Parts: sequence; C-alpha cells; structure tokens
Amino acid sequence: MKIHIAVPFLLLIGSVAGQEIVANPDITIATLLDEMVNKDELATLPMYSFKTLQASSYSRQSIAKNKEGWFDNADASQFVRAEVNEGRKEHVLMDAEGPGAIVRFWSTWHAQKFSMGTLRIYFDNASSPQIEGRIDEIISSNKYVGAPLSQRVASFQENGGWFEGHNLYFPLPYAKHCKVTYQKEDESVDDVLYYQINYR
Repeated sequence: MKIHIAVPFLLLIGSVAGQEIVANPDITIATLLDEMVNKDELATLPMYSFKTLQASSYSRQSIAKNKEGWFDNADASQFVRAEVNEGRKEHVLMDAEGPGAIVRFWSTWHAQKFSMGTLRIYFDNASSPQIEGRIDEIISSNKYVGAPLSQRVASFQENGGWFEGHNLYFPLPYAKHCKVTYQKEDESVDDVLYYQINYR
C-alpha cells in the first residue's frame, strides 16, 4: 500500500501555527499545544467557552436506557456511515461542523482481525484529505509526531490476539468542518476497530 501524508504534520505546524485557524484568532496549533503543558490552565476557566465532544465506536443499538439494546456491548467497528469517495469505500468515524479542534484520538484493534487500512482527515469541506496514511503510522508510530504526542501504550506482540492502545494528542484545529474516515486495506477482512475522538 502506498503511504503518504497529504500535508505532513511538520509542514502543518510551520504553516498554520501562527495563522488564524478558527473564528477566534487566538486558537492555533501553538496555543493548543501550550494549553496542554500549562498547569495553570487546569485551574482556570477557559477564556472562550467551548463544549468537549466525542465521536466513538459505541454500539449504535445503545440509544436510551429504557429501550432494548441499552446494555449492548458491540462497541467495535461502529461508524457514522459509509460513503464512496473517488471510488473508495470510506467509513466515517467523525463528521463535525467547526470551528473546532481534535484534541485526542485513541484507537485499538484486534491483531488477527485487522487489515491496517488508511486513515484520512478532511478539513473544511475539502474534497481531498489533508492527512492520509496507514492508521497506525498516523496515530501512534512516531513517524510524523513524536512521543508523547503520538504513542502506543502496550508492547508489540507477534502471537496475535492482542489489543493495544494507540494515542494521538497532537491537536488538529479546523475552521469550518472536519471529517475523519477509515478505509480497509482488505475488504474481505472484518476489521475490529475501536476508537474515540475527542474534539471541541
């Protein structure tokens, strides 16, 4: 599989960090990174109000506590929808209006039942993804963003049957819209993908 990043993270930092990214010019990659390491921020109300939201692979059968399926635990490979882009079948993990920022991306998958497909992130209603590559390389391989902003939290095992956490804490702001998709490398494989995307 050809792997590439449409806009490398380092280029993204350099070109965007000092620019207006969202409606408020004070919110940039640089300010989001500063906020992460500033302990005073933990005890201070934010200057601008925002809601923290989460897109996840929770079971879509779990709708309300008085309805059947509330305790359903099939929390893998649940998506917003599937769509076809340029002939590719992409599963939508997150589809959010902006302005906003992805501030955490966690995922895990089953070693023997995962095709290690392509993750794509589309910013501001673009028809082509600005970030594109193998899911593990973007989230946790340290290929584009170093630790601890991109890190796997369990050791790799060859014997199969394992799950491990993959984390990306590098903030990804957007002005109008953000869509995150996953495309299986092999459609014959029933990928077991768990994910949580925290954004605001």
